[in-house]
Amino acid sequence: MVDRRRSEPAKAEIDELVSLFSARKYKELECRANALANAFPDCGMAWKALGVALKAQGRNAVEAFERAAELLPEDAGNFVNFGLALQSSGRHADAVKSYRQALVIRPDYADALNNLGTALRQIGQYQEAEKSLRFANEISPDHPEILNNLGNVLKDQGNTVQASEFYRRALALKPAFPEAIINLGCLLVDQGKLDEAKRCFLAALELRPDHAEARFNLALCQSALAMHEAALQNYRRVISLRPEWAAAYSSFLFCLAQQHDQLNRTEVLAECRRFAEVFEAPQRVSWRAHTNVRDQSRELRVGFVSADFRRHAIANFIEPIVHGVRSRKRLELYAYYNHSQRDNVTARLVSLFHHWRDVAKIGDDALADLVRDDAIDILIDLSGHSAGNRLPCFARKPAPIQITWMGFPGTTGLSAMDYYLTDMQCLPPGEYVDQFVETIEYLPASAAFSPGMDTPPVNPLPALRNGYMTFGSFNRPNKINRWVVALWANIMRQLPSSRMLIGAMPADDDEFWSRLVSWFEDAGIEASRLTGYPNAGMDAYLRLHHEVDVCLDTFPYNGGTTTLYALWMGVPTLTIAGSTAAGRSGAAILAHVGLHDFVAHDQIEFVGNTMKWATRLDDLLLLRQELRHRLLSSPIGQPSVVAQGFEDKMLEVWKRWCAVS
Repeated sequence: MVDRRRSEPAKAEIDELVSLFSARKYKELECRANALANAFPDCGMAWKALGVALKAQGRNAVEAFERAAELLPEDAGNFVNFGLALQSSGRHADAVKSYRQALVIRPDYADALNNLGTALRQIGQYQEAEKSLRFANEISPDHPEILNNLGNVLKDQGNTVQASEFYRRALALKPAFPEAIINLGCLLVDQGKLDEAKRCFLAALELRPDHAEARFNLALCQSALAMHEAALQNYRRVISLRPEWAAAYSSFLFCLAQQHDQLNRTEVLAECRRFAEVFEAPQRVSWRAHTNVRDQSRELRVGFVSADFRRHAIANFIEPIVHGVRSRKRLELYAYYNHSQRDNVTARLVSLFHHWRDVAKIGDDALADLVRDDAIDILIDLSGHSAGNRLPCFARKPAPIQITWMGFPGTTGLSAMDYYLTDMQCLPPGEYVDQFVETIEYLPASAAFSPGMDTPPVNPLPALRNGYMTFGSFNRPNKINRWVVALWANIMRQLPSSRMLIGAMPADDDEFWSRLVSWFEDAGIEASRLTGYPNAGMDAYLRLHHEVDVCLDTFPYNGGTTTLYALWMGVPTLTIAGSTAAGRSGAAILAHVGLHDFVAHDQIEFVGNTMKWATRLDDLLLLRQELRHRLLSSPIGQPSVVAQGFEDKMLEVWKRWCAVS
């Protein structure tokens, strides 16, 4: 029992708190500290000990440390603890203030500098974060956690070379450091070094088999390497470990889309609905009535949510549309950018949108509140279940009309998402409604293609020079599976002199190329007939088409951007029209430019089409010379047409909403 007749606790009672802390008896420490704090409300050490005990048990310790800070204004360590508690509560800006106060007391406090750097990074102040962490590193050069955090903030700023150095220095000092191993692995993924990255994630899992982040990143890596079954297994494990992790569930669904035609479509839709049950259903009771003025004639506020307003295919597609819409002055455009990195594409887009919001560092509730405060009439998701999406924000229904477009070839599963935008070539009316929760709406084209001003010219058909056909594929490696290779190999067996050029291979990743070559060899095609090229800059990528006569598409997930660039370079693509949005993008693009003879409906027809065109080289040459004109004459090649169609569609769906009483 605590003797309340005294004005302050006895030294033995304070010593007992220290002893319990040293013994890591946090529950008992909580009880003793709580008793002392109640008996002696002005005892700062009691409040500090209570905060430490709560924090160690993963509970909210903000109030305890805040009271201790009032009573112990010269205790730098308590201000660090207070900052950590604030960060755990998501109050990063307040944490910055607490760490700065610790540094007023102790300017050379390495832990305070380290934590200040992490908090500044959380609120997007990367240069200040780097400055703080470099100072911490000067004071404590062999501190693995500081080195790891410095690597993180350098990576955020695009300085991947130095980031890698700091991660490796951290691991040299502390080899059993899962977080640094994972961070290095993620950096290697960004660099296209998937084999080395995979080894990192496996090493982290050896240390901690239930480390959700390590398993999630391993699954991402496996998916990128077309190891879809292994990836799906790991995603399911991550979801069981962290069922509240929306990004992991979305990645699982994106991976599932790679095998969509091999699964029952009802099963896939059910998985998307399960996503909604986890992340949307709990929010529905909090949906608020929208107060947007139901006026069909006023200027509409349209918001776009994306992590891809940078050098990315989505930015290439959306930029010409935004440019066209802005010039008409009927829509007021808002950008909600969900990525920390900026580049020259970002700079251009900032100038095109009427309003720009950086939202990567704010939570879903805060983003939903921001959308409401901006009085957005129509909110557009450009990600679907792809990386960097903010579907949990859409699940809160912050805007009266919500639309998904471009980023993911399928349903989000959310009842809060009203519409899915596509075109009639991709999803003919009435044929695919059973695969979507959203209502399907149509534009002149799903996207507008603008190749840029400085691109290589179209060259003569290489087969006329070489004396043999060269097939090509520039699709992402995760779209190339064993069934795709078997079909390609069937064609090459029937054309014994033919060659295959495969671009976009992971950089410095011999394992994937070896596996790909082994698939071809198993199907009777020797490695000497194959040439692989890693990812390269745009000019080099486009010039590779000078070596290709015809591209062969992947299935069940077709190419999209790659098919368009191939057409621009005069190279048609042979495709199979699938039974899903992911499997119909090739057929849709080719239909827009009148290449119906390049679209098959099964593998037998695919082979037949290939054989037919292999004997019509003069026709291929003529087609090669006119494909740019065909593309520019189609809706895809006319951004103004797509922009007009988009604007008209926004006004149409707004009129519908206004008509509902």
